[in-house]
Amino acid sequence: MLNTTVLSNSLAHYLFHSAKFVCQVRCDSLLTCENMLRFGQRRGPIWKSSSDHLNSFTDVQTAVRIRSRAALSKATAGKAETPFLPSLAQNQLLQFEREGHVALPSLLDPSLLSQLGPQLYQHLSGREFTALQQNARVLLGAEALKDDFGFELDADELIELLDENECTSPFLQFFNLWRQDCPAARTLCFCPQLVAAAAQLLGCEPTQLRLYQDSSFWKRPGDSPTRWHADLHMAPLDTNRFVTLWVPMQPVLALEDGGSGLTYAGRSHRDVALKFWELDDRDVAYRYEFASHGAMELGDVSAHHGWCLHGAPGITDEECEGRLAFTVSYFVDGCHVLPDLSKPHGEDNESYASWVAEVNSVPANREMHGSGCCSERRISEQEVA
Repeated sequence: MLNTTVLSNSLAHYLFHSAKFVCQVRCDSLLTCENMLRFGQRRGPIWKSSSDHLNSFTDVQTAVRIRSRAALSKATAGKAETPFLPSLAQNQLLQFEREGHVALPSLLDPSLLSQLGPQLYQHLSGREFTALQQNARVLLGAEALKDDFGFELDADELIELLDENECTSPFLQFFNLWRQDCPAARTLCFCPQLVAAAAQLLGCEPTQLRLYQDSSFWKRPGDSPTRWHADLHMAPLDTNRFVTLWVPMQPVLALEDGGSGLTYAGRSHRDVALKFWELDDRDVAYRYEFASHGAMELGDVSAHHGWCLHGAPGITDEECEGRLAFTVSYFVDGCHVLPDLSKPHGEDNESYASWVAEVNSVPANREMHGSGCCSERRISEQEVA
């Protein structure tokens, strides 16, 4: 597999904006995924590549520029699979623009996820208490986490408190594993295929993308359905250019077969009159057409717009081991933090609390495009590896 440092400007533009020539990427291991692509500085008319593969990569550049499959075949003959980024089809881009969600089948290599899945489970094991605290805080408020004497409730006390208040949990949620010494999460957050897909869906260059957060959802047998929600209602960002990629870490059955994949309210991302917090199922059914993406195999990914309403059914099969889904959300650089942080729902608060104040206080003369402009978590150059 070629290990390039950067892509040429014309090649990057072509791959991200043309739907006529589709180049697929496969990662055969965690190592090859990490070393597949690195965005860097431009020098002259081309992007420099690794010296070991400069000549070969130049041949591949030429093949793609002239849109010649024969030249591409010749350039890659006898070599490991070329690490081209995926180019989404026009119908996929239109689906996302019109409906607010889209299926991206076989975007990732199943063997990669087979490696990363156990690593994620291992990292999450023993952290259920943290997720339980998150559930109690969201459902009952932060004050519910302590007793009358100011001491934190333990796990049994939290479960009893939730039961007393008839609060049912839809899942256990874990934020920003990539910051918690979890290589599997970092690999997925900065995976070239996911970054490339997000950039195309948001209509920007990958160097303009910023990572908002990753979040892992562990849905267990007996957990309640995930209620209708839109991701940007939890985020402190004043933007419309936001996408979440949903990556199941195991095959997911279709909804009609008892699966727990996402259900979407089509075109809800365009509904500016939606009274989000007053929704009930009748309102959603009246306003929108529901859609799902059927059964999903390992390697399939779905994407939804930040304002697209979505939810998921509960898992009723007690013999099921549950469902783990990894999500990563990106936004386009240049947006501002909301001036009133009380407006977004507090579910994501612990995800952004450590950095939002710092971003919001940056002086206007800093390279942040103005006071409060959110340019944190650059995806390119340093982090895509």
